Amino acid sequence: MNIDSLRWWKPESIPKYPHMGKLDSFTADMYWKDNIFQFDAVSYDVTVGGGRSMLPGFSDALADDWLYLSSLKIDMIGKRNLNLTICEFKPFADAGSIGQVLTYGKLFVDKFALNTQPDLCVICMETHQDIIRAANALNVRFVVCNISGPSKLY
Repeated sequence: MNIDSLRWWKPESIPKYPHMGKLDSFTADMYWKDNIFQFDAVSYDVTVGGGRSMLPGFSDALADDWLYLSSLKIDMIGKRNLNLTICEFKPFADAGSIGQVLTYGKLFVDKFALNTQPDLCVICMETHQDIIRAANALNVRFVVCNISGPSKLY
């Protein structure tokens, strides 16, 4: 698969983010207030891994829907010049957030046969300094969005 085959959008807040829940979407809206990375384009809902199969006895249509809904999807990929950044939105980022973005980074490189690892970022409303420190040691950056002030990049 080719990166150019993804659907690319103008980098801004949108009315509905594909597959994201209410709090993740709120975090995305907060991010766009500052748009720290100033991407040229973004792609949402990028499937990088398979989903879970359903138990026998369900219709093929329901099984197909479940497979898609449970598949591994990146919240957003940002593109700036030739650089890519995989972004996951979380209201509160924890150790699982680091694992998620690391896993998606590996699957993304494999799926698109890339020679270089994209930048990895968790965008959140809140986290803990120990989580940021651990993430940075694994080359995962954090953007912490603040309702009452500017976002911070770690």
